[in-house]
Amino acid sequence: MSVPKHSELFDYAKGAYFSDSFSREIPNTNQTALDVYLEIAKQTPVWVSFLMAARNRIVSMLGLKHLGRLQDVMLAESVASIGVGERIGIFTLHSNSDTEIVLEDSDKHLDVRVSFYWT
Repeated sequence: MSVPKHSELFDYAKGAYFSDSFSREIPNTNQTALDVYLEIAKQTPVWVSFLMAARNRIVSMLGLKHLGRLQDVMLAESVASIGVGERIGIFTLHSNSDTEIVLEDSDKHLDVRVSFYWT
């Protein structure tokens, strides 16, 4: 699947060295794109958390950033309190609308942008 044309990342992905897209149908219960992301991140499997912890230990010794954990999203007091520019788990919230959030992180070796696009 390609990046949807109405996604904020559509033009950004054109010049990217690598891009990928994944789609999955989920029930619509009037949630926002941020709600969907937070629910997914909270359900991070234990093995992913273990690998992230190992990654953080190793790359910290190499001068790269310690990202934290995906499930650190649970530290937010409420969805309403999360603003653009704030950290949500391992990412920073770049933009937020009801239908799409864009999360990002940059380090010495790469720039990552992730979109949760809700239609």
